[in-house]
Amino acid sequence: MPDNLPDWGPRLGATDLIVPYGFFIHFLLTLFRVGGIFAFVPVPGLKSALDPTRIGLVVLLSWLVFPLTPFTQAVPATLSAALSLMISEVSLGLVFGLSIQFLHEGVLIGAQILSVQAGYSYASTIDPTSEADSSVLQVILVLGASLFFLTLGLDRVLLKAVVTSFDAYPPGAFVANLTTASSVISISGEMFSRGLRVAAPIVGVLVLVDVAMALLSRLQPQMQLLNLSFPLKMLLSLSGLALAVQTVPAGVAASAETTFRFIHSFLAKGGS
Repeated sequence: MPDNLPDWGPRLGATDLIVPYGFFIHFLLTLFRVGGIFAFVPVPGLKSALDPTRIGLVVLLSWLVFPLTPFTQAVPATLSAALSLMISEVSLGLVFGLSIQFLHEGVLIGAQILSVQAGYSYASTIDPTSEADSSVLQVILVLGASLFFLTLGLDRVLLKAVVTSFDAYPPGAFVANLTTASSVISISGEMFSRGLRVAAPIVGVLVLVDVAMALLSRLQPQMQLLNLSFPLKMLLSLSGLALAVQTVPAGVAASAETTFRFIHSFLAKGGS
């Protein structure tokens, strides 16, 4: 804990519990920032959890981050000042959360493209990360990417970036403007390129299969090639994914590096 922090420990009396006003306000600002981040971070199974569980997770993470944050003197005296501080913290948290969500959406776009081309869009199930009706292949790829995110330790990198953000932007110091919006829009374009990189190799093979089936059906019209094309494309797509399993961690790490480089540059602007 930094040396310049005041004594925030609650003072226990005989009949009361006294919590300093600055302590309470600073913890609320930390809670708003962490809550804004985890509103979009795709943690597997978090959206399907009960509301008290999700709220408890955000409060617990905020309490763990709270002692590492510098003390703020920005104690609001009016309701409008408190609302301004709250909007500032939530806005910064949303910038972090959206940048991580774009990493998740890139895999989602690629999985959707591949599912339609491979024929897996005919079978659907419930995606536990979004609680939406999704194809089986899409659910597998999205859950795999989320697990790789945790396996590679990127969750710890995110928590470190959250702590660093309080040095770059003390509570109440962040102001969203057009530059912030343009930065978020620019990083959002990465999800389309990520989606194409995920699906392009296998989709290219499946297009060649469609062309070959079309030529064979022209040469032999009596052959029922349509009945063979669906299982063949499904088998090829699964084989391609099986061959690409070894390259998935490197791909997730490279995409995450781009995202965290954006976060680092964003924090560097605030600290300068």
